[in-house]
Amino acid sequence: MKTIADLRAQMIAAQKLTGQSSLDRRAPAPKAVPALLDAKSAISRFIAENGESADAYRLLSMAQECLLNYAGARSSFEKALSLSNQRHPKNLKHLALLREYEGKWNELPLTPDELLHLGAHLTSALATHACDHTPKHTKAWLAQCSPGQQDQKLKALRHWGGYCDCEVLSNAVQSAA
Repeated sequence: MKTIADLRAQMIAAQKLTGQSSLDRRAPAPKAVPALLDAKSAISRFIAENGESADAYRLLSMAQECLLNYAGARSSFEKALSLSNQRHPKNLKHLALLREYEGKWNELPLTPDELLHLGAHLTSALATHACDHTPKHTKAWLAQCSPGQQDQKLKALRHWGGYCDCEVLSNAVQSAA
């Protein structure tokens, strides 16, 4: 049976594979996803077998955050805080940031995977055609790969600063990802 220390080491190793270490993450590197999912499963099993633990819920929050599941990360972090009764300013700031990023992701009707693919499409398109200060490549990608609610998705991308293809790439895709 794994201990909290084992789970923490597993989570840290998985997090290192993402190439990231803070909030407002990009989608994790593909090589990190299996490790993150394994860590998340191991932590969930630990909680099921050993009862509720503030440390385990904090680790679960980390795994969910790395997987861009900010709603789950926030919920798990709130559970960790309620179990530990620790209201340190650092913890409250982290909780506020999780809520902020959860709200950002809820406002953007594209999944992290869709953003990753949109970013790859725009990078390729803009490498061969200079930006003409319209979102034509973004619109084409949405029509082909993410049909439905295209106007809402374009509006959300504009809200993130993406008024043309190069701005979608630099302001919306790279900021959200």
